[in-house]
Amino acid sequence: MQSLKDEFELMHASSDFLSFCRKISSCLSETDSRSILDIQKLLQEKNVYASKDAIQKAIVFSQVTLGNVLRSDSYQNGDKYLAVDSYRRKSNYTKFYYDLNLDHCDQILVISDTHIGNTDMEDFSLIHCIYDYAAKKGISTIIHLGDLFEGVKNTTLSSDDIEEMNRQINLFIEKYPHPYPSEIKTYALVGNHDKLINDYLEQSVILNGCDLRTLTYYDPSFYMFPYRNIYQSYSTSEITTQMDNLTLHLSHFLYISYMVSYHPIDSLEDLTKFPANLFLDTHSDFLLSGHIHKGFVYTNSLPENEHDLLYVSVPSLSKMNQNQTCAYVLTFHRNDFGKVASLDITSLNVDSNDYVTEQESFHHDFETHHKILKKIL
Repeated sequence: MQSLKDEFELMHASSDFLSFCRKISSCLSETDSRSILDIQKLLQEKNVYASKDAIQKAIVFSQVTLGNVLRSDSYQNGDKYLAVDSYRRKSNYTKFYYDLNLDHCDQILVISDTHIGNTDMEDFSLIHCIYDYAAKKGISTIIHLGDLFEGVKNTTLSSDDIEEMNRQINLFIEKYPHPYPSEIKTYALVGNHDKLINDYLEQSVILNGCDLRTLTYYDPSFYMFPYRNIYQSYSTSEITTQMDNLTLHLSHFLYISYMVSYHPIDSLEDLTKFPANLFLDTHSDFLLSGHIHKGFVYTNSLPENEHDLLYVSVPSLSKMNQNQTCAYVLTFHRNDFGKVASLDITSLNVDSNDYVTEQESFHHDFETHHKILKKIL
């Protein structure tokens, strides 16, 4: 079993490697984003010759450890990078921040609660099936809504707890689908089960203040968002982003899913017990969260909103949902003005033979107000 120190040996960088990182930083601009190829050409002008892979590793190291490189997404032309300006450098929010740009995105695959490390739940075969499905369908964006890992239960960590966290991180490195250099990007949130691992890495002398965002070094197409939650009583991360004319709120759980997790949802009758005022964020058009391990849709027409509030609970991608809904494909439709007009949510099932089937699709029209709708998926 390799230790975290062995796995993250890059964090103990040599002076030559740090010098190389500084040369790459000098090729970046605070205003104009540049690709790996752009950086490679600029280095050559300085008589520095390096492979694209070496540049990529140095950029990830600079993001994770130094916090002086910002990645700017470009779906058409690959990733591009910016130098972090002095304002961003002072901000905890922007250090290693990923720009989740969903404008013009047509399809997203959404998963949650893989619980790597829990032998009763983790299912790498199931996870690989879902990633293979995305690749075959040309889906380039996967969002993981938290609880990537099982984590540990003790807040005071023993040596056994640390060894268990090492084991779980190694499982991710060895067995999680790493599609790079394919076009699939995975964006992940910190769930409540991930939180202790995240905190341990952040406080560890070994990693010099890094956290689960260091996973990007092992899979440059996997991006863990910074842990930052305005609702301090909830130990998960969240992000609000724009998709053309819509505001999307992504979280591991909202207040409603926190409440529902203590009251199992097995039927539509169970779901009708929960009123719309359990939602904390009613300013977004579309809310997505995991945590509950089961899938359902909840809509409500709120007079202060231009659109209906659409809440989607994302099921666990684990053994507990084999032969049941374990992931969603979100397909967005735009009107003649380029605005998102409607959405199809297609449930995905994986059977015991690792065969992915598309189940029923739920259609939601953002341009029409609806009555309250609650639906188990």
